[in-house]
Amino acid sequence: MTTDPRREARRANVKRLLRPKSVAFIGGSRAAKSIQATQAAGFKGPIYAVNPKLTEIEGVRCYPTVDDLPEAPDATFILSPIESTIASVRSLDRRGAGAAVCFAAGFAELGEAGEGLQQELVEASGNLALVGPNCYGVINYVNGGSLWPNTYPAVTSGTGVAALAQSGNCCIHLCQSERSVPWSYIVSVGNQAALGVEDYIPALVDDEHVRAIGIYLEGLRDVQAFHEAALLAAERGKPIVVLKSGMSQAGARVALSHTSSIAGTDTMYDALFERTGVIRVRTLPELEETLKLLSVWGAVPGKRLVSFSASGGDSGLAADYADLAGLEQPQPTEAQRQAVLAELPEYGQVSNPVDFTAALWGMGEPLERIFTSLMKEGADKGMLVVDHSRDAPGVISPAVDAMTGAMVNAYRATGKRAAIASMNPESMPEVLREKMIRAGVVPLQGMDDAMRAISKTADHAEWREKLTAATRPALPLPVIAVNEDNAQLLDEKAGKEALARHGLPVPQNRAATLAEVAAASEALGFPVAVKALHKDLPHKTEAGAVALNIRSGAEAKEAAERILRNVAHHDSSLKLEKFLVEKMADRPLAELLVGVKRDARFGLCLVVGAGGILVELLKEAATLLLPVRRENVEAVLRRGALGRILQGYRGKEPADIAATIDAVMAVAAFAEANNDRLVELDVNPLLVMGEGKGALAVDALIRIVGEPR
Repeated sequence: MTTDPRREARRANVKRLLRPKSVAFIGGSRAAKSIQATQAAGFKGPIYAVNPKLTEIEGVRCYPTVDDLPEAPDATFILSPIESTIASVRSLDRRGAGAAVCFAAGFAELGEAGEGLQQELVEASGNLALVGPNCYGVINYVNGGSLWPNTYPAVTSGTGVAALAQSGNCCIHLCQSERSVPWSYIVSVGNQAALGVEDYIPALVDDEHVRAIGIYLEGLRDVQAFHEAALLAAERGKPIVVLKSGMSQAGARVALSHTSSIAGTDTMYDALFERTGVIRVRTLPELEETLKLLSVWGAVPGKRLVSFSASGGDSGLAADYADLAGLEQPQPTEAQRQAVLAELPEYGQVSNPVDFTAALWGMGEPLERIFTSLMKEGADKGMLVVDHSRDAPGVISPAVDAMTGAMVNAYRATGKRAAIASMNPESMPEVLREKMIRAGVVPLQGMDDAMRAISKTADHAEWREKLTAATRPALPLPVIAVNEDNAQLLDEKAGKEALARHGLPVPQNRAATLAEVAAASEALGFPVAVKALHKDLPHKTEAGAVALNIRSGAEAKEAAERILRNVAHHDSSLKLEKFLVEKMADRPLAELLVGVKRDARFGLCLVVGAGGILVELLKEAATLLLPVRRENVEAVLRRGALGRILQGYRGKEPADIAATIDAVMAVAAFAEANNDRLVELDVNPLLVMGEGKGALAVDALIRIVGEPR
């Protein structure tokens, strides 16, 4: 990945944006509200205003122009029309200012009409950390140096988690949320004209006030840069949590290959996130709960959870949500059972989740003994399920205070991470949330989100423990523009020969005219398959252009004649002159699809999944970014329904997984060697034989520009 000096200068200036010593506001009436917000946030440094017609705004002296300011501000909020915004940005860069946040809309979000203006803005910005345009601004909870158009709720601490969002409204939702997420910064990135979300991450990673980073993402500008920034964050122990909008859209044309229909853009984001340890969430509340957990707990391995409630209903729901999230629920040992039974009424039962019954509601001391006993051994984390009543707003009820205090004491006694969680997100008042955070116990709101947050952060922690210099994922292949209009299909024989040069096993075969089919089949030895051989006939089965299990030369010739008639009926414009005669393979244990798809943003991606007739039925496929390691391919082959089949489902013979990995790696090697020309590739099916018997590609489709390497 090449280094752009201007990009590096802009990234360096992000630190001035986040920790400004001075701020400036350019604009009129809207600037007044922004200055009020910064004053209310307690910013201690100089605040400047720029307006040629006013002498002061909210008690802040106005200067006629940027050039008249007494110093170059670290961060400036520009709330003026488009033309003056561009002029102000140019002046700020000339003076050596740090960052400019551009509130104005009317740039590239309007399409072609605004793209020229946005390019002019970027050129004017020089080395500035340019935020936006078309953005809502930056909230700074660390030193109050906010550039935000309105006042916003304060938080109790400036140390916690940062958020980046490609939506100003999402930023508003986050700062207004009643979930006690300990924020440090919230940044609305807008159009990302000069800085993408990936450019803010290094500065946030270096900031001691940031423990994790949340992102609302619509799309990345630079996949390679995000890849490196996400790995940097993981290596520094600052997890990234992403809420990605915009599921894959169906293409305007029918996909030529199965690979293209399976590997939509959203699956490529999943591949990128899995490769770099990014935690993906489904909803804004789940994003908030996951970030809250990371701020209080950090990312901690271990998925063994013991949970407690005073209700059988709550216990049952907790068990269900934990199971859905992939958490383990270890059952108590006999010693633990006896210890807990001693605290329960006669009708009490001991299991995990623990229903400590209404008899112990609000009973701090016995609950502390129960919590401590069950968290101390066999569990990684403990959770108390409790919903607070609405009787006395702003006050923690004595009963809830006693029970949550028992959980705090169990956390301190065992050293195991502890949480309290409510079934209803709104059933946990702020006073209780804040008290728990100060005590180191995370208050989670909504059981589904709570369980998912615990599970996903544990997965991240376990992934990070395996991240070393040796296992660090390589930078994805560079994205190269390919003119797909110039691409051509290779016929099956040419495609297989190209793949075989990179190590993919293919059946013995011969190309033959109609007159040569019988001799070719006899030379190979029966049984054989006879197929039409034409680059413009990628899907031969649909055209009746495949005949299997041919056992004589005469039968082979008859099959070829039949194929000739079928193809003429299917498409009279095709002139079929050659046939592919191929040695039949033994019956496989499984059939795989191995493909490669090109995406404008991600470049080439590898797809591995169930093949043959099961492609569309199961749709069980994994997308991997290239280059790929053997262990990544093996992990894909060992999971899901496909993994169970390959490993010997219900006592059946296990597959030759090593040979299958070799075959997949051969396809990957071909793709890497042809990164500048390959458009798409399908090997379907790849026949997987029993252990020690190999794997064999019996069909291949390649669309490529020029000759394959």
